[in-house]
Amino acid sequence: MNDFGNALRPFHNRINNMLARGKLAVVNAMGKMQAVQLELLDGEVKDRLEHFEPYGFTSHPHPGSAEAAVMFLDGDRSHGIVLVIADRKYRMKGLKQGEVTIQDDLGQCVHLTRDGIVVKGAGLPMLFEDTPSITFKADSFVRFETPRVEATQLLQAQQLTIGGVTGGVGAATATMTGGNVNFNNTTFAYQGGTVGYTLTSIKSDGRRIDGGHVHPETGGTTLIPNT
Repeated sequence: MNDFGNALRPFHNRINNMLARGKLAVVNAMGKMQAVQLELLDGEVKDRLEHFEPYGFTSHPHPGSAEAAVMFLDGDRSHGIVLVIADRKYRMKGLKQGEVTIQDDLGQCVHLTRDGIVVKGAGLPMLFEDTPSITFKADSFVRFETPRVEATQLLQAQQLTIGGVTGGVGAATATMTGGNVNFNNTTFAYQGGTVGYTLTSIKSDGRRIDGGHVHPETGGTTLIPNT
């Protein structure tokens, strides 16, 4: 029996040496495969371990707080690969069953909740770039809750309503400084509104219709109409 146990001891040692856990000490994120250094139990340090990450996802974990599970092929402690790295310090807690998140240490987060997707920017700007177009398809509406919306060039809409929207705040105000507004085959209807033009030239069919127009009968500027 002792001989049998002695014969199995190398296999037993190999099995015991196949898996280990340790604390992340160093990260090298510059290579094609991320390499890390781990501090294992009993002070054992393993350097240049390859970190196998899921396709399409990569991260740069924090040394000192992150922990890793490492596998040594055939129980050979000279050849190890890191299977997963976790950091309990920054893990989002209290998720409902079935929910998924992507988060970092700053509080930025993409949260797939039971009620829809929530994206949090943690007070930092968001940027969508290197794309020819962005399309939002919504069955009801798209709402911007912000004090200002900017466009560096063309802003185009098939219909445009300013004010009179349920939930709106205050009277509608549209201000434009400089630039051009072009209307083609357009009909304007003013209901209960006042239109005022100051220091401007307004033309219709190529003729001025503002207060500075002239008449052929007098050759000069006519008086301001009574109404």
